[in-house]
Amino acid sequence: MSQTIKVLLVDDHPLVREGLVDLISQQADLQICGEAANEPQALELIRTVQPHVAIVDISLENGSGIELIKSIKAMFPAVTVLVLSMHDESLYAERALRAGARGYVMKREAAKKVIEAIHCVLAGQLYVSDKIAALMAEKFAKEVNFFSIGTNDLCQYTLAVDRTNEKVAGLFCPGHPIQQERLDAVHQSLRLALRRNQVVPPPRHQGRR
Repeated sequence: MSQTIKVLLVDDHPLVREGLVDLISQQADLQICGEAANEPQALELIRTVQPHVAIVDISLENGSGIELIKSIKAMFPAVTVLVLSMHDESLYAERALRAGARGYVMKREAAKKVIEAIHCVLAGQLYVSDKIAALMAEKFAKEVNFFSIGTNDLCQYTLAVDRTNEKVAGLFCPGHPIQQERLDAVHQSLRLALRRNQVVPPPRHQGRR
């Protein structure tokens, strides 16, 4: 993105916002366009300053970050949402993504992760930790109704996934070090689920990545 990226901060802790302002202001392509502590302030700022990305905490002043994310996606679908929170990602990351966020970063992560995540989600990709990717893959495998489609279709689907790793990887950040681990977790979960349902998956093609 050649233009300056406008970033809105939504966090009810002034010290956190101050630290983010210092961090983001060091980036030539990023600009803080506003700060909010609660949902009404955030929605009004989005309406007036039209940010490219909103960095939202889960806990807000008199409100919920999850509900704010839903409101942003309903009212301002062009705005990309990235969650930055102290709350355990294993409890909130999936909820945030289902609400419309494109990424989830823990506040304890290194500062460079925040910058990396901003660029990642603005590129249309997802940003979550390898732990969350593996948990979501496992949950997906458990929830899929394998008896709703034929055995051959399942095998062909798994084989197709094996042969399109690069396309699957495109959902995540280019060059991200945990990218292959995510894909492996998805494959392993799908294969375990197939076996539980007495479907023999086709052999993986190790040479095609």
